[in-house]
Amino acid sequence: MKILKTHFRKNDLYYTLICRNDNVAMYETRQEKDSDRCHYEVTRIYIRPAHTALNVDFEEAEVLTSNDQFFYDGSGAFIKKDNAMKNFLQLSKELYRGVKQPNRLDSDLPE
Repeated sequence: MKILKTHFRKNDLYYTLICRNDNVAMYETRQEKDSDRCHYEVTRIYIRPAHTALNVDFEEAEVLTSNDQFFYDGSGAFIKKDNAMKNFLQLSKELYRGVKQPNRLDSDLPE
């Protein structure tokens, strides 16, 4: 299975992984790669099943919450790292207990 990258760019932001578990990831985000100012995102991790699109085979992979689902599935953006960590721990606990829906996707794949 293809796992999430620790550094990437999405939605004009640079992402750096701070911590993660099987269900949730916390990233530091910056508008410029070397900027001192940053924010934090806590996002669910989904498993995209192996599939074929446009005659290309894709392996099973971890993917983050889509822009459309952000906030609705417990993901969130934070200015303070402490608040992000609280959300990370709370969402992790909820998903571990099964309060939120499982993280395997069979339709509506996130970006």
